[in-house]
Amino acid sequence: MSARVTAARPPIAAPHLRRDAWWALPLTVVIVLGSFIVYSTWAAFQNAHYWAPPYLSPFYS
Repeated sequence: MSARVTAARPPIAAPHLRRDAWWALPLTVVIVLGSFIVYSTWAAFQNAHYWAPPYLSPFYS
């Protein structure tokens, strides 16, 4: 049998070590991408305002 070797961890006094707002960037990405998905779905099914001379909306091309 092999013996399991475990290293002793030092005790951590704080409940967590990170004090920065690490969640701010992922939250921003989720909000921006979610907003784009909602807008693009609305624009695709609106079926109006898809032509502005000389351009065609990419949702209809």
